Amino acid sequence: MELVEKYQTVFVLVAIVGGLALGQIGGVPAVADRLILPFLMVMLFAAFAGVSFSRLRAAFGNRRVVGSSLLVNFIWSPLLAVGLGALFLRDHPALWVGLIMLLVTPCTDWYLIFTDVADGDVPLATSILPYNLVLQLVLLPVYSALHVSVGG
Repeated sequence: MELVEKYQTVFVLVAIVGGLALGQIGGVPAVADRLILPFLMVMLFAAFAGVSFSRLRAAFGNRRVVGSSLLVNFIWSPLLAVGLGALFLRDHPALWVGLIMLLVTPCTDWYLIFTDVADGDVPLATSILPYNLVLQLVLLPVYSALHVSVGG
């Protein structure tokens, strides 16, 4: 496992280049959409495999990081999306809705891989995952209604 961790960035870059190269071969793009999920699951499993359960339990208790993340993801980003949309996309409602959906649905798993590659605190990043997942599902209709009430 030490070798994989040491060269994880290289493996990710090789996978990206390999995927781009394979996408140029006839027939591969037709099945590629069915391969994304299994490969994503392998990458996430690798990120989760190194997480210590004791560190994960302690990470869930870090209210400051969780609170900061929730504040940025579910207060600041939606307000920014609505404000930018009102300013620049008022005449393009479909783009405005797309912007809102992009900014109010925080990534629910990919950031773990990048956190791991950057030698970040994966247990702490993992502790934010359930909040992001549940809150974006609950709040997306609220943000959509806010878009409509602002004039979208």
